[in-house]
Amino acid sequence: MSSSKVITIPGEAAHLKRKIRGHLASLGFTKDRAGRLVPPGMDKEHYREMHAHQRKSRILENKIWIDKHAPALLKYFATGSELDVKKIRPTIEIVRGDTWQSNLFRLATYYWRIPISQGYGRRIRFLVWDEYHDKLIGIFALGDAVFNLRARDAYIGWDHPRRSSALVNLMDAYALGAVPPYNMLLGGKLIASLIPTKEVVETFKEKYQDSVGIITGERKNPDLVAVTTTSALGRSSMFRLYEEEGEELPKSDAKRLSRSCLIHLFSVYAEFNASQKPAVEVRLILAALQIQLHGIANNIPVAPMQYREPAFRNMLDRLSNNAIELVFFLERHAPLLPGFDVFKLAFGAALDEIRQNYIKFQAVLFRWLPIDNPNYSPQGSVPQFLYCPTITSDAISEFQENMEPILKSLGRLECWASDLSIELQNHLLGDYADQRVEHRVPIDPDYLVVTVDSAHREKLMRYFNEETDYGQKARAAEAWARDEQLRRMEGPGE
Repeated sequence: MSSSKVITIPGEAAHLKRKIRGHLASLGFTKDRAGRLVPPGMDKEHYREMHAHQRKSRILENKIWIDKHAPALLKYFATGSELDVKKIRPTIEIVRGDTWQSNLFRLATYYWRIPISQGYGRRIRFLVWDEYHDKLIGIFALGDAVFNLRARDAYIGWDHPRRSSALVNLMDAYALGAVPPYNMLLGGKLIASLIPTKEVVETFKEKYQDSVGIITGERKNPDLVAVTTTSALGRSSMFRLYEEEGEELPKSDAKRLSRSCLIHLFSVYAEFNASQKPAVEVRLILAALQIQLHGIANNIPVAPMQYREPAFRNMLDRLSNNAIELVFFLERHAPLLPGFDVFKLAFGAALDEIRQNYIKFQAVLFRWLPIDNPNYSPQGSVPQFLYCPTITSDAISEFQENMEPILKSLGRLECWASDLSIELQNHLLGDYADQRVEHRVPIDPDYLVVTVDSAHREKLMRYFNEETDYGQKARAAEAWARDEQLRRMEGPGE
């Protein structure tokens, strides 16, 4: 009789283990030699990446709710260009259930890259408004504090009985933070500083002064004496409201933000500079076409053209994408960069010019550049090219005629990016540099200088808004969007 091997079919527990291991592996966890789990990194960015799947799932689960309520609530979220930083006036508002403020609070929580908990037990939610601009600065919410928290208990120094009776006077800030663009202006620190204010303490007292404990049945009559909070990303400067013994806070938060902004600029601008190749490529293609024509005219064998339209288009797309990243940079840091919205218009106009001019130029490239045969092999009988034109003098003339507009629009983008670099350096390093960087002096008036100087900025804004195709189309789109929103608010006609 032959022996049989018993195969154990994995049960529910084994299946669950596999799912957990697979999920941890997808987050980047590995094992060390001792078999212990090792996270992919211990910095804040890795923590955020590990929560990305959870955040995405939460947003997808609430997509119907977001699509329903967001259109009416997005007007309360500011863009950087809307803010006059010196006129920000914070005020707090308690959130009550089943109100549009409650919906606004919920929508704001979806901004966080690490999902916010719902809290438990007693809960009070607040909106923090910028009263002058009528925009939402951020939110905070207080809930029941956990019973065991070593750092808190050691700091207070209470024993178990004392904690049992006094914990009712503590709350935990389970949600706290600013939304863009206020989060770039120390908005989180502002909101943290509002928690111990008289308004919050009195709101707590009014809501819970007659509360009765569910377990003990006793009337507590609590007073809010402390608020704790925990951070998923470790110690945060948001909670360093006052100078602590033995610690030195930055002398100027504004200078620290400017330095961070400048460092970010260097990386974005370096990518843009590295992609400024299309203008050179156009001239190289022209030279190659001229070599082809010279070879044909003089019966000289010339190697096939190496340039292709798809490769040039990819190069142009990279430049456009990096230019858009510069626009995003201006949007993200707008509160630190007053007046720089003129560059958003300039870049939009330049990119729109490039797109329009490339439509005609692309047709010329297709007509006079070879098209490779994807099935070609040196050992096979398939021809190398699907299309390989013979270059004529008419081809050179057509190419030169159509390359000038695209070169001009590429040149304007390059010049305005240079102007942006000069203005940002002067603005962010003005307190450190001995002298300002001089503005560009244009030889051709079509390559006008873009500046945030108030003497010229308004004229530039009018030019980009009213005299460029981009500005006219943008204004028409905004007018249509306003009319459409009014139509929807008014509802179907009679």
